Amino acid sequence: KTSMNTTGNSSQVCMGVNINTINVTPESVSALTRLHLGSPTKDKKTPKPVLKPALTVNLTGDVFKEKLVSARKRLATKNGMIAYQIIGNDGIDLLDKYRPSSMDNLALLISMDKQHGKFITQAFVKRFGPIFTRFIHKYCEQSKLSTDIGIKNENGEYVNKNAITNDEIEEDEKNNNDISSQSTNTSNTSITTPSNPVQ
Repeated sequence: KTSMNTTGNSSQVCMGVNINTINVTPESVSALTRLHLGSPTKDKKTPKPVLKPALTVNLTGDVFKEKLVSARKRLATKNGMIAYQIIGNDGIDLLDKYRPSSMDNLALLISMDKQHGKFITQAFVKRFGPIFTRFIHKYCEQSKLSTDIGIKNENGEYVNKNAITNDEIEEDEKNNNDISSQSTNTSNTSITTPSNPVQ
């Protein structure tokens, strides 16, 4: 604002300070700016970083299955595909359950059941089979997990006998007992000839 001093001359007064009496320097301008606008470093609050929760495994607690799903996602992104185009969820479930660690054992897994071939297609085996079997072998070896669980060869023998589950052992014993009882009944059956054969 403009005011009259004792000599009758007008003087410029800003915020109670006579501008005519101020030596204008960069420091004084900066001081007036902070006085008017406030210190940007003190008045402006910088937002605190939001801490994101750590990624957890899926609800089943199956860490290995989650790793398979992540591998599928990475391959889909890399190849410009949708995840299920790599392999569907049913196929992931089979890989998670049996953990084939080689291409030969993956082929055995498919041959064990017709349904397996629907979920693990030949297109998957050819293009992505080597990637997944190498991943399964490496991850399970590092994590000390069994591989090739319950996979049987052409002779019906387990390719990894150390990875047989208790349920599979019980099922095999039951099947063997059924076969044994059938053979016993057959051997006990005697063939009789009629007492009066037809002449």
